[in-house]
Amino acid sequence: MSYLYKNFSNHFKRYTTPIKLGPRDGLNYWREKILLYMVYILNAFAFIAYVPSIILSINEKLWSLIIIDTAAYSVLIFLFVSKKISVKVKTIIILSLAYPLAITLLLIVGPYGAGYIWLFVVPILAAIMMDSKTALYAIVINVITLLIVGFLIQGNYTAPEVKACFAFSSWLVIIANFTFLEIILTLSVAMLIQGLEKSLFNEKNISKSLEMQTIELAAAKNAAEKADALKSEFLAQVSHEIRTPINTILNSTSILREGYDDLSDEEKNELQYMIQAGSSRVIRTIDLILNMAEIKIGSYKKIIEPLFLVKEILNPLLAEFSFAAAQKKLEIIFNYQNSDEFELMGDRYAVTQIFANLIDNAIKYTHNGGIIIDLREEKNFIVVKIEDTGIGISEEYLKVMFEPFTQEETGYSRHFDGNG
Repeated sequence: MSYLYKNFSNHFKRYTTPIKLGPRDGLNYWREKILLYMVYILNAFAFIAYVPSIILSINEKLWSLIIIDTAAYSVLIFLFVSKKISVKVKTIIILSLAYPLAITLLLIVGPYGAGYIWLFVVPILAAIMMDSKTALYAIVINVITLLIVGFLIQGNYTAPEVKACFAFSSWLVIIANFTFLEIILTLSVAMLIQGLEKSLFNEKNISKSLEMQTIELAAAKNAAEKADALKSEFLAQVSHEIRTPINTILNSTSILREGYDDLSDEEKNELQYMIQAGSSRVIRTIDLILNMAEIKIGSYKKIIEPLFLVKEILNPLLAEFSFAAAQKKLEIIFNYQNSDEFELMGDRYAVTQIFANLIDNAIKYTHNGGIIIDLREEKNFIVVKIEDTGIGISEEYLKVMFEPFTQEETGYSRHFDGNG
């Protein structure tokens, strides 16, 4: 017995659980679940009403009732086995079955039969499974149906025993009370469903809002961790950027102090360059930090003024970096014409910093060959192209190359200087 109960329970759960919808889908999920419950129970227990009704109908020779009952039971079986029919269509079919069954019972059995029950449940089910407007339509159809049945009985379109126990005035009182009670119950159910739908909608919105907040908090946490990692890496790189040139300056000054007269002119020039390059590197790093801080807090004030790109920006930078290029035996080719015409409006420090970084990187990442700087004017734009024969940039790093303080190599083991 327990085995049969367990199998029935498992089958019931499987059938009455919506496949495509879940509780998060709100009222649509529960409507489908109610429909599945209804179809399952009607099919499982319809024989309790069907078999006695058929036996009684055969004894009384009520062939129309036999046809209606059999047709209704067949449709229920069809709805039970069918998987592709939508919830709305199944609901409409079930509600529509109630009308021929109710009319048949009222005409054959009379006012004391079960026809009222089938009509009574239609608006309530419509309110639960569809909407309040459909439920009100069902109430109107019920009133019209009952009036039509009353006229049919009054006109002798039914069995004599039904006519004998029928008074049209009493029938009107029954219709009025029937309609009054049905309106109250249907509207109550409709209001309950609307409140439930609103609650489920609000709950869904709250759930979505909480999910979004969780995602935003996780993103903020990741961003904070990434920013903290970048700051730590930046401080390590700045420390490296300042310590390395200072050590170079200290070593160079120590050599000069111990034996300046014994050095050749080439060695003196090299030491002078090392001191000058190291000092420039320290100053540029400190300038970068200070300017970044000013930009961060919004206190950086750019000074826009006329600038001559060749005479005031590029030529001084090339003079500064020429020794570094010569040390690596790199050739710098500068192509331009009519330098006086390359005039622009800009912030002197920012423009200088841009080209200093470009030229410095070109020299830094090039081991053989040279650097070509091409300057020309096109359609009222000044176009500067800096090309080198260096190591290039990997495809992986291209995705993050514009993020602050990033380099392909980081830490003290990296081969190239710079803050990123």
